[in-house]
Amino acid sequence: MLLGDEQNSVKYPVSELYSDLPVHHWTELQGNKFRFKIKLFMLVFDDYKERVTGNITGRSKGTHNALDMQVVFDRDYVKQKLAREVVKPLSNFSKDKFLELMSEIYDEVHGK
Repeated sequence: MLLGDEQNSVKYPVSELYSDLPVHHWTELQGNKFRFKIKLFMLVFDDYKERVTGNITGRSKGTHNALDMQVVFDRDYVKQKLAREVVKPLSNFSKDKFLELMSEIYDEVHGK
């Protein structure tokens, strides 16, 4: 799958090296599910996977029980992470003030 036009396309980074690892959804992870960085691919592909070492719900905790696995991250992960780390801490802002701030940041990042 490609993102963008033909000249500026981004290919989904699939690794055959991890295809034998079990696949779990990010909501199944134990501990802090939001410790992973947001990546563009999480918004573009419904089945974006990363190799992770950790535990899933229903397994004993502890590093000695950790699994190597593929974890599926999706748009919902990005939305919930942004809600927890950006939107909720700034909840005293009105929606207009919040969007104004986000617009300012976007323009600064993109040099506008």
